[in-house]
Amino acid sequence: NGNDTFNVPDFRSRFPLGSNGTSSNSLVAGGASTHVISIAELPIHSHTQGSLQTLYSGVHTHVIADPGHNHGGSTGAGPFSGGSFSMINGGGSGNDGGAHSHSIPAGATGVTVQSDGNHIHTIQGSTDTEGSNQAMDKMPPYQTVHYIIRA
Repeated sequence: NGNDTFNVPDFRSRFPLGSNGTSSNSLVAGGASTHVISIAELPIHSHTQGSLQTLYSGVHTHVIADPGHNHGGSTGAGPFSGGSFSMINGGGSGNDGGAHSHSIPAGATGVTVQSDGNHIHTIQGSTDTEGSNQAMDKMPPYQTVHYIIRA
């Protein structure tokens, strides 16, 4: 009833915090013993990763199998008398008299792949910024009370 009985505040795992004098309720509990920081509460920041490089063991080759190929065919008889021909690049010959055929030697396509010895790949950059500098509550567990000092 306030005259001959009263309640003692429960301060187990809490510290007493003097009320601000404007609140009519002196038994307000608050704070927390732990707090998980959110991304918004982090300072605005980014991370640079410096210069990342691959190892120097890059010697390698690539194999391409070029089976070659052959072009051939035959033509009908022409109005020529006997004779012969040879191609400008020296790559074939034949007889152009009557029914005949031309042969073109099989050749490679000329595809080559060079070995690229020991080498590195360098990666540089930084992350996007994160965090918002948002304020966070870091009050430990408390219980507000009106302090009364009697002399």
